Amino acid sequence: MRDLAHRKRTIDFKALNPVATGEEFLELQEAVVDMKIADVTKTGSYVHTLGEPRNRGSSIEITDCEDRSGVTVKVKGKVRTPDYTTPEGNPLRNPAPVKYTLVKDKGTWKVTESDLLWEESC
Repeated sequence: MRDLAHRKRTIDFKALNPVATGEEFLELQEAVVDMKIADVTKTGSYVHTLGEPRNRGSSIEITDCEDRSGVTVKVKGKVRTPDYTTPEGNPLRNPAPVKYTLVKDKGTWKVTESDLLWEESC
């Protein structure tokens, strides 16, 4: 869902409401607004390889190896391959692991938070 929102630069609530909630929902909204303000467009496909879910009772953690090699970014009309970096400015591994936490909400699992694991590999 996050990939689709970034590519379309819009939040389709009919699609987002069933899969995200809480902080993750708000962070996605903020990211899309920031992309619109900065005139940033993402194209291409993210490739996902999901690990085995870890059941934590009322929540589940899933680690996703996200491959960004097919993604391009257009900023103010100029297309480029994005420079994914860690907070320290070092190049980010590709694929990079992302840990998602899901909770059950009215019988449906929804993402409540995601964490890019900067220092780990897939």
